[in-house]
Amino acid sequence: MDNRKGSFMTAKEMIKETEPILSKYFKKVEINRIMESAYKKCSVLEVENPPFESFASQSFLVQGIFGVAVYQALEEELCREQACELTQACFLHNIDVMYQSTMLRLSCKSKAILRMSRKVIINDANSKDDENGFKYDLKPKRKGYLYCFDVLKCPIAKLLNKYNLQFLGHYLCEADEYVMKYMPKNVFLKRDKILSHGDDCCQFEYVFSRKK
Repeated sequence: MDNRKGSFMTAKEMIKETEPILSKYFKKVEINRIMESAYKKCSVLEVENPPFESFASQSFLVQGIFGVAVYQALEEELCREQACELTQACFLHNIDVMYQSTMLRLSCKSKAILRMSRKVIINDANSKDDENGFKYDLKPKRKGYLYCFDVLKCPIAKLLNKYNLQFLGHYLCEADEYVMKYMPKNVFLKRDKILSHGDDCCQFEYVFSRKK
């Protein structure tokens, strides 16, 4: 098990990890063609989108570049809907790859570590990044909630808007729900607003489920 993957992966490393997903639908020669195209598109996207200072904004920018590069490569082979669905499958698979890290999985089960790390992440992004990075609004502590915050600006949403791929947000943002399987069992995500759906923010409310 490679625990390095949970700390930080490059977009090209993420593309490489998509091969098991692509192999369910394509022959080897087709997979090689798709991945080569994705690598090339990734290189262009990395040049056009300089890195951020904060870890949060940069890590999500990398994930966004990965998602866009994979979609653009798949769009050369498939119709839009099929390319979106397969991009989503690759994107969610990448979540599982990142959570191969034992340290990351264990830290996400600790409510104290989650609260502390979320505050650090928000303060870091809000103090370091420009208007294209993350901008958060951390809500006051509330009874019955692990924590709550709004994302006012998101680097993935900005990236999708830049390349007229807003529709892809409906597929990539599913990762926010998907990752909950790694969170404490008695916590669930409640939200009514999502930037990629046209709302003014992404709402994140992590609620404790009631004991029966």
